[in-house]
Amino acid sequence: MKRSGGRPKVTAQQQLASPVLSPLGSEAKQLRLDVGDASPALGDWIITPDLRDDANVVLHEGDALEFLRTVPSDSVGLIVTSPPYNVGKEYETTVALDLYLKSQEPVITELIRVLSPQGSLCWQVGNYVVGPESFPLDIYYYPLFKGRGLKLR
Repeated sequence: MKRSGGRPKVTAQQQLASPVLSPLGSEAKQLRLDVGDASPALGDWIITPDLRDDANVVLHEGDALEFLRTVPSDSVGLIVTSPPYNVGKEYETTVALDLYLKSQEPVITELIRVLSPQGSLCWQVGNYVVGPESFPLDIYYYPLFKGRGLKLR
């Protein structure tokens, strides 16, 4: 998804300087990158677990909403996240679909706030399952993103 609206003039260097932000909730058990204090570099990229001025990539594990509230507005070039699916995995509690979507709205609002005008948000979700029926979550998220000015691509 891309932000819509006016785009300020930004040099290529400034665009590259925007960090990639991946707020990993406590549910993200598969991806483990121990960056600790060492801040390993991938080529010329600096990868850190917390927001730093010199970071190209921030892989944060913890409460996404708490973390996002510490990130400056319009400062992130790429956000990659996979929120809970609300399907009863060991790290989540299944709730009614409307309550689940409502619980994601503050996170979406903060993601859009920190996303730069040239930025992209990659929101990966699956299906909500009730008995034998499966509902693609994308169709429920579409109006939440569209109503906040994002363009789905």
